[in-house]
Amino acid sequence: MRSRLQWVGNELLIESSVNFGEGQSHFLDYWSLSDDGQTLVMEHRGDDLAGQITFLEKCSSPSQ
Repeated sequence: MRSRLQWVGNELLIESSVNFGEGQSHFLDYWSLSDDGQTLVMEHRGDDLAGQITFLEKCSSPSQ
């Protein structure tokens, strides 16, 4: 696996290539933070998983 990271505007792009046997996969993961800082978003664009989007929402800590 090889990866390269770069900023594209306000998004972090992680570009990865994975070789396995005779095959290869290519991933373009665009990471961004919502305006309110509560949600981290990862979107695949123009790669083998294009259209998949992951939302990671900040949870409040449980009260004691």
